[in-house]
Amino acid sequence: MNELLTILRESPEPITRLYEAVLMKVGGHRLSFREYVDYQLHTDQILTTEDRRRFIGEDRKWRLHIRCNKKQWFMLHYKIPFTQFAMGGKFPIPKIYAIYDKNSAHYLPDTVLLDNEAGITEYLTNKAVYPLFTKPDDAMLGEGAAGIQEYDKLSRQLIYLNGERESVDNFARQIDRQSKVVLFQELLRPGKILASICGQAISSLRVTMGRTAKGLKIISACWRIPVGKNMTDNFRHGVSGNLLGGIDIETGKVTQVYSRKNNKVSPIKYHPDSGYRFEELVIPEWEHIIRMLMLTGKTMIGLNLQNWDVALTDRGPVITEINVFGDMDIHQYSNRQGFRSPQLEEVLAYSYRPYLSELSWITRKITPFLRKIDSLR
Repeated sequence: MNELLTILRESPEPITRLYEAVLMKVGGHRLSFREYVDYQLHTDQILTTEDRRRFIGEDRKWRLHIRCNKKQWFMLHYKIPFTQFAMGGKFPIPKIYAIYDKNSAHYLPDTVLLDNEAGITEYLTNKAVYPLFTKPDDAMLGEGAAGIQEYDKLSRQLIYLNGERESVDNFARQIDRQSKVVLFQELLRPGKILASICGQAISSLRVTMGRTAKGLKIISACWRIPVGKNMTDNFRHGVSGNLLGGIDIETGKVTQVYSRKNNKVSPIKYHPDSGYRFEELVIPEWEHIIRMLMLTGKTMIGLNLQNWDVALTDRGPVITEINVFGDMDIHQYSNRQGFRSPQLEEVLAYSYRPYLSELSWITRKITPFLRKIDSLR
């Protein structure tokens, strides 16, 4: 109700925009009233009606990826299967030193397997290679991830990348209690240019690619920028305090950087920590990144909508993961355009026939009629 009142109160065309918001909520967009207002579509006077109606709600990401991708590939949501696949293809990925798994079910070559609290403590105090980075196998939005700079033997504390400390015993206890599979891997370092902009935390790209009848295409890309003491660069709708930059996919130039201020995602010109001015910045090795992802993406037949995370490191671009159900909001915030672009429409068209063939007989008959109401069906 608050969002509806906001549309009526702030919009230059209150009735027209309210009607549009209702259509986008109940139609194939599934854009909630909260999202409609958060993207500031109710006040925007630059985007055309067609432009605004290319925005898609977060709820649509599941249907969109199910529409485009074969379910066999969904296991790559988990870090270990993805790492196994990437190792086979010799993709540039972070080295994994150890895996915590209470069930001792996961194995990777040349890794230490940990299965209890005592094992974690022993590893971190006597065997670990520092610095290192830890994250759950099924982590999303950077939850549970941490960069560990070193271990202080005198205090028996882990020293995090942001300077904070924690008892090694408490760290091991928390992991063991959560009963999640956790990876201990090398801590990537930023290159000289990016370190001068946002410190020692890694910044990364989200590059979304799609397979069409003419081959793979880049659909959209954005740059995630860490701020302050954050050890990950996830934007999380802006509540993390991190920044988000739009990217011109043809040149790699950063078009605009955004942060959440006063409960609105707004453009900014400088990094709040370093004072670096973002104007004219081009992502380092952009052409190399695109070539690398094109080669890698071609190996994933049946995964027609691919969301890659690429860390910008001192040894060049490193692939950290592929998001099988990638968020669309970061693209829509950073590039100020709806995710349902003409390029995405090509991917949807290319994927429709194989998607339809895998449905049950009755669903296959009903789906063409449902598409008249919801084009993502």
